[in-house]
This record gives sequence, C-alpha cells and structure tokens, in this order.
Amino acid sequence: MFRSIRTRIIAATAGCLAVALLLNTIINYQVTRRDNLQAQHEMLVSTRTSHGMAISDWVSSKMAVIASLDNVALSDDPVPQFLQMARAGGFSNVYVGYASKTAKFSDPTGVPADYDPTLRPWYQQVAHDDAPVVTAPYVDAGTGKLVVTFAVPVKDNGTLKAVVAGDVTMDNVIANVREIHPTPASSGLLLNNDGSVIAASDPALTLKPFSQAISGVSLSALARGDTVQGALGGSNKIFSAIPVQGTHWLLVVALDHQDATSGMNALLKASLIAFIVLMLVGGGVVHLLVAAMLKRLLTIRDAMLSIGNGTNDLSQRLPENGKDEVSQIAHAFNLFSDKLAQVMLQLRDATSSVQTAQGKLPPVTATFLCVPSRRPPACVKPPAPWSKSPPPFRNPLNPPPPPARRQKKPPKWRRKAAAWCPAPSTPCRPSNPHRRKLVISPASLTVLPSRPTFWLSTLPSKRPAPGNRVEVSPWSQVKCVILPAAAPRRQKRLKP
Repeated sequence: MFRSIRTRIIAATAGCLAVALLLNTIINYQVTRRDNLQAQHEMLVSTRTSHGMAISDWVSSKMAVIASLDNVALSDDPVPQFLQMARAGGFSNVYVGYASKTAKFSDPTGVPADYDPTLRPWYQQVAHDDAPVVTAPYVDAGTGKLVVTFAVPVKDNGTLKAVVAGDVTMDNVIANVREIHPTPASSGLLLNNDGSVIAASDPALTLKPFSQAISGVSLSALARGDTVQGALGGSNKIFSAIPVQGTHWLLVVALDHQDATSGMNALLKASLIAFIVLMLVGGGVVHLLVAAMLKRLLTIRDAMLSIGNGTNDLSQRLPENGKDEVSQIAHAFNLFSDKLAQVMLQLRDATSSVQTAQGKLPPVTATFLCVPSRRPPACVKPPAPWSKSPPPFRNPLNPPPPPARRQKKPPKWRRKAAAWCPAPSTPCRPSNPHRRKLVISPASLTVLPSRPTFWLSTLPSKRPAPGNRVEVSPWSQVKCVILPAAAPRRQKRLKP
C-alpha cells in the first residue's frame, strides 16, 4: 500500500494535516471551555446578585414599615396607625403582642378571644434573638397564599414590652424568583435555612424539603457559595447560591447544563465537520499536486524499464525542464545514456579488432614440463618431441634411490620447494621459493609475490599432475606457482 513514493507523500501530508487540525481543535476547545466556564460563573454571579438584591430590598422595605410602628405600639389605641400602614405597605394584617399576653390587630377577623401572642413563633423568635426577624413562610389558611411575618421588638428601659408584627404575602418574592431565567431552561429557587423550598419555578416544590427538590447537592456547599452540579427536576443543573440580607433565606440559581455547554457542543460539531471536509479537500489537492510533480519521475522509470527489458533503444532522452530534483535526475539519465552509447560503440570496435587480429595470427604451441624435485629448483629442458613412441620418462633431478640402500632424509629447505620451469632460459632459483608466483606468457616472464598455492593451466580449477604437458597458445597466460614439496618418496616413472 505504501510502496510508492507518491502514496507515502500523500499519506504523510494527510497525516500532518490531520494532526494540525486535531491540535487546532483541541486548543480551540480548551480556550472556549475556559471562556465558557468564566462566562457561566459571571452569569451565575450577576443573576443571583441582582435577584438577591431585589429580594433584600423588598425585605428591607417591609421591615422598615414595621419598625416605624414601635413608637405607637405602646400607645392606648395604635390600631388606626396599623390600618394606615397595612394599606400603605401591602400587609394583610398588622398587629402588636404585649408581654401581658394581650394583642391588638388591624384586622381582628378570625382571632380567638383567648389569643396569647407570647406563645406564637414570631413572638418567641424576637424574644430569643432580641432583634427584628423574618419568620419562615407559611400558607395562610384563609387565602391559601404563602405568607411571611416581619416582627420588631418594642422595649422600654431595656425590657421587652411588646412585639410589633405584620403579615405580608410573598407574591412579589415568588414572582421575582420565577423570573430567574439566565437561559431558557434555567430557573431559580428560594430556600429557607433548613433547606425547605420557599419559592420555585415549579409551584409543586413549594415548602418541599431540600432532598426532594434537589439531588446530588449538599446544602452546606450552597451556603458556602460554591458552584456545584446536581439535578433538578430530572435535568442536570449548575447551582450557585447567595444569602438574602436580613433573612435566613438562600437564593439559588439553577443554570441548565445543556444550555450552558451548547456553544461548546456546537463548536465541536463544527470542528468535526471542518476536519472531515478539510481532510477530503486537502487529500485531493495533495494527490493532484504530487501526481503532477512526480509525472516526470514516472517517465524516467518507464524509460529505464524499456531499456532494461531489451528494446536496445539508447537514443531515448528525457526533458530537462525546470531546476528541481526531477530535472537533475533527467539530466543525469541523459548523460548516462550518452556515455553508455559511447561505451557500446567502443566495445563494438574493440571486438571487431580482436576478431581481425585473431584471424591473422598463426597458431603457436609451447610445451612445458612439470618436474617435481627434492633439491633446489633447476631448469630442465623438456625432451624433444617424439614421432612414434615416446621414450620412458626419467627425471634427472630426482632419480629413484637404490633399492638396497635407504636414502637419507633431505634437508628441510629442499623439501619445501619445487620448480616449475617454463623454458631452459628461465632463471629457476628464486630467492624465496615459498613466496613467489611466476606468471608466464610466451612473450614475457613476471615474478609476483603470492601464497604457496598451486595451479598451472588455462583453467584455474584444474591442477596438472607431475609430468603432464600443458599446451599454451601465444595469446593465453599460464601461472606457475612454487609449492612446498611433499615428503620424499619413491618416484615412479610416469608414462607419457
């Protein structure tokens, strides 16, 4: 698959393009993710701060109205002022409870005759905290609306004499909470200090415990102001809370996770589509460019294949357009073709000359005799050619020992040398008989250093036996090597 250079170049380029696009996608994703998290945090902070400030202002205004009645609470008839403040402040009922277990109301409808204010939660909470308080919301039995009580202590000489309180519906607060929508699927909640839900976008969650409304989130983590993830109504949300000033309430903003990460998901999808499109387009463009650049290289390949397949066409030349590497290869190929053509012409002329000279030279034969010896080498003239039957061969340099007398063992230096004498006129005793090679031709004699090896023939693989004759043509070459002689043994007469 990756045997051709074009395929490798395309694969390498596509791989580099894929890696570059992948790195670019990862970097863009990380940068976008960091910016998105920062934007989420800023959105949560701004939303909870603005709505929390609105609820805090509402609480402060109601508390100021009730606190303004502490001067008239100990008067003989504070009810007219209570009625005026109830209409001005939007209270459903304004009243005062005395330490003597009596009470006065702006609207005494439904109040029993034995009503003891000191046993009511709002009175006991003020007495315990010794400060203005906002009670936990509750559902009014008459109207069915969520009501909260604002209570202020009234003291005389440091002694608690009475508690002025006012009930007000939380319609404005609930409306404020339900307007919390930083994203279409996001919402807000108002929690009490015990985790119960005061107000939420879903009316069914009102006064529900925290564990039934929100899952996967700790109330203490929200109270610390941490941003945590959990589930609300079966959807993943990002929660962030802020306490409401002057109350024990906690305003929570639930940011929908899918809405918050929709931009990142869109970016990933766009990056994936761009990755696929760019890979296809880039691969096609690279394929066309590489094919155009390597077209001349394919031409060179085809030309060399045509020469190698036996067309014998050495006149082919390649265009040398351009200055790139392919043009240099074409130029080198043209030079090679020119040189090869010249060599072939010279070879043809030389072959013709050799054939002509061979036909003009007469045949010449030289005879050489292989003579083993135990004594120092000496040149021996070969016997004259015979016509009918050759005489028995006698070696004058190594005669056989007498049968009755045992021949004495020759010296070591004599046993290590043997001479191969091409002609009587050739000097036969080299200075070092163990390291000389005689290269002999009919016209000249050369002495060359060599290992003590042996061959004497026009064919190096054949080794002549002692006494054999070697036919040498005038244009052939014979190598004669000095060898260590074998141990002295009785010589047999060789037959011609």
